[in-house]
Amino acid sequence: MSSNSMNEANHRRLGYMLSGVLGNITPENSEYISNIVLEYASPDIYQTVKDSLAQQLRSLKIDEVTMTFTPKNAFVEDGITFVTGQGTLSGPTGKRDTFTRTYEFEFNVENYNPTFDFIDAYDEAPRDRNAEIN
Repeated sequence: MSSNSMNEANHRRLGYMLSGVLGNITPENSEYISNIVLEYASPDIYQTVKDSLAQQLRSLKIDEVTMTFTPKNAFVEDGITFVTGQGTLSGPTGKRDTFTRTYEFEFNVENYNPTFDFIDAYDEAPRDRNAEIN
């Protein structure tokens, strides 16, 4: 990592770490999730991410939902880091719903500090160039 950039391997590492944090949520760890993720949010989107996370985490906590994520693949395309794997949701009844989950991040580095300027999560395969071909 330099003062204003990082290599592709670091993009994948940071993507794995943040998707692991965002994808493994229990009613008890929501404050931890928020603190870790917000540490990497760029100033331009910090408040939007904070508000969105608070709303989503509050809903999961009220509904007593546990979410797990096991990453299977990470790659970088056109400056976007994609992390895809298997997600699972389970509630108080114990019923489990398993699905493909993808996290997208756009990372930047300023003064050796990595941040994300874009984040998206969805329950399907990555929306990369290969998805457009298929």
